Parts: sequence; structure tokens; C-alpha cells
Amino acid sequence: RNIKIIKPDWSRGMKSENSEEEIIEADILTNGGFGFATEELYSKWEASGNERYMRSHTRLVVLKNKKTKTETGCFMTIIGDRSYMERKNFDTGGNRYRKPENDFSGVILFHHLNGGFSNGWRYTGGQLTHVTTISFEELMDNGLKSAFYCKTEPFYYWNVVCTHYYYVTSVDGVVIKKEYSYSTCDPVQVYAGSITNCSEISGGGAPPPVSGGYTGNTSPTQPTLTIPESLKPFVSAMNLTTQSQINKLAQAFEEFKNKNCGNKAIYNKLLNRGTKFNFGMNSNIGGYASYNPIDKSLNFKDESSIIANNLEEELFHAWQDNFYSGGISQYLISPYIGRSNIEIESRVLRELMFSMRNGYFAEYGSESFRSLIISLSDYYRINNKFPSQLSDLQKSFFINSVNDLKVVLPDYNFPTNPTLYPNALMDILSSVSGCLQVE
Repeated sequence: RNIKIIKPDWSRGMKSENSEEEIIEADILTNGGFGFATEELYSKWEASGNERYMRSHTRLVVLKNKKTKTETGCFMTIIGDRSYMERKNFDTGGNRYRKPENDFSGVILFHHLNGGFSNGWRYTGGQLTHVTTISFEELMDNGLKSAFYCKTEPFYYWNVVCTHYYYVTSVDGVVIKKEYSYSTCDPVQVYAGSITNCSEISGGGAPPPVSGGYTGNTSPTQPTLTIPESLKPFVSAMNLTTQSQINKLAQAFEEFKNKNCGNKAIYNKLLNRGTKFNFGMNSNIGGYASYNPIDKSLNFKDESSIIANNLEEELFHAWQDNFYSGGISQYLISPYIGRSNIEIESRVLRELMFSMRNGYFAEYGSESFRSLIISLSDYYRINNKFPSQLSDLQKSFFINSVNDLKVVLPDYNFPTNPTLYPNALMDILSSVSGCLQVE
């Protein structure tokens, strides 16, 4: 089906708890709409044209086990029967995770965060009566299945994709201002499938009454996404949607930390400052990864972009955001004075680490840039440490580097701040004395 942009609407979040777990439920925002409908609801929609009959209600559910501290998540979709929907004026919001309304009749479905179906349940009058499965591949056969009496009926999924247009001001993939303009939506797409409801046989081979008889496990099974312990200190919100993505992120952080002493110093400083990120995926960013100092998000273009090399510049920007008074978002506002300084500073550290380990430069041809790298390397070779601050000559090398490199790097071509020196870099370098392997 059409892949949708889905994110939680935390402003409409709800929290509850029991003796075993904390439960957070939040409605979701999408770039359009989607839903599920039974044959009864679909037929009524076709006959009346009232789209409310096709509206199901999907929430993100996050569970935190109080004992193990593990977190799991899933999408919960509520689909009321026609009579229930009409009686409630199409408002199903009173149904909560494991707590349907006393008069709820309909289906509740659970999906993994990657969109795959997990399991479902049918309720009548607030009582759980059937185990439910859905399929959009082929209709299931009616009849007896194991110890269940099953009935298969048509079932429908619909979606509509909308494009929202904004006037956007962005710098290096970071949106700093956005004003809504208008929206356009594609025609609604409807897909036919099936829903199978199975109730336990109560005896004698006959199906039990539809209002009762179910004695199985009433707790829906939940898809599990586990955040590795090494990554947890850096997580404010996790919007990566698969375990594979999260595992790759944890591996990328470990490889980043162990790549060189400069990276390790950044890692430790961010850890000690309690720096946290909102991790996610955004295919619209300009590069492979992007740190946003406004909402503290760290987004990747796709799963293949979740690697250590793509963390180097972004985590240094996060350190700059911590180090400089007022953060670095101040340099992303027109007239952007100093933004080039911030960008080039991150590249000094990366080139310095590379050249000292490999004996040659990786990329840049600016004479001032190379002079700055060589002067820092020479100081280290003589003193077995870096200077605590730049000399006047080194400061001039840096400012000249900014002016030189923003010409060959057009994305960084903003006014130079002649007094904004790389002090965040020097703070990092003061932490790496004695640990660089110099040829």
C-alpha cells in the first residue's frame, strides 16, 4: 500500500498505568489519511456518501514494563460496528488500550510499527468474543480451524495521500521557518481484503453465542522494539520504526566512539552533558544525516545512511550546540552571520584526525585550511598535546579557511563572523592529549 508519513501527536497523548506497566497512547498525524472498514460500514458509505462510516481510529501505544524497564510499541486501530458508530456519533475515542467502552461493539486491530499485522479482537457489548485476523492477499476459507469456529467476511482498507505546500526557509536541510500555503490530495484508494473472526467451540461442535464463550488470553500480543542499553542515554524520542534501524544506530554510535580520540571526546562530552536526540528518518534532507538544533532531532535519509561516518559532522554540531552560549540555531537565522564558521569548524576536526593518522589530507585544497591543520599537528608532535587556545596566527588561518572554503562549498556561502573562532573544537582537542597515534 502507499507508504505514509506517520508520527505521534504528543499534544493529544494519554497516560495510564497498572501494577505491571506504564501505558502511553497518542493519536497520529499523517500526510493524508487511512483506515479500515467492515463490509457493513463500506456498504453504508457507498449508499450514503458519508465518509465518516469509513473512519477508523488509530493510535500509537507505547508500553513500559515497570520491572524490566523494557519498552514496546504498536499501532492500535479501533473499528466500531455501524450501530455503535451511529450511537456514538462516530466518536470511538473513549476506547483505550485493554479498556474498551462498556458498550463497544466492533474490532480492535494491532499492527507492528513497521506496518505488519500482529493480531486482533472482536468485541460485542464490551465483551471480547472472537480472535480476529485480516488479509489483503486472498480470502480465507470459511469453516472449522483447529478448535475454533471461524467466519470470513469482506474487509476494506483505504488511504488517501495528500501533499501539503509550505513556504519554507531552510539551511543545509534544517528548516528554520515554515508557513502553510495549501494542500492537494490524490483520489481515495480502496483495497478489498478479508476479515476472519474465530470463536472457541464450547462443546458438541456448535459455535458459542456471539456474546460470550471466549476464555482465551485477552491481552493482545505486542511487537517489541528494544533500545540497546548503550544507546538509551542519548534517546529523547525514538522514531526509527524497525529493530534493524535501531540496532544499526547503536552500532554506528559505538563505531563512531571507537574510530578516533576526537570522536571519543565528543561522545563522552555529549554523554556527560546528558545530551539527548529525537532520532528519526527523513528522506527529504539534503545529505545522509542532519542534526536540527531547534528540535534536537537527528535524522537519517534512509536505513543505509545509519553509519558512523555520517554521525561525525552531526554529533560535532550537537556538541557545538551544547558549547556555544545560545546554541547554534542563532546562526541559522537571517542574515546567517557565522553559519559558515560553524560548518567549517566541524570539518577542521575531521580533517585533523584523518591527517594525523594517515599522514595526508583527505580533501580540502585551501592553503589556509592546510596551514591550520599542519600547525595543530606540529604543536601536538612537539608537546604531546594540543594547545588550549589558538594563536593569533592560527585564528587568522581559521577565518581565512572559512572565507576560502565557502567559495568551493556553496551550501556554506554565508557571511563570515570574523571573531567567531573554533572554541568548541579547541575544547574537544584539550580532551585528547596523549591518545592520538602519530606516525
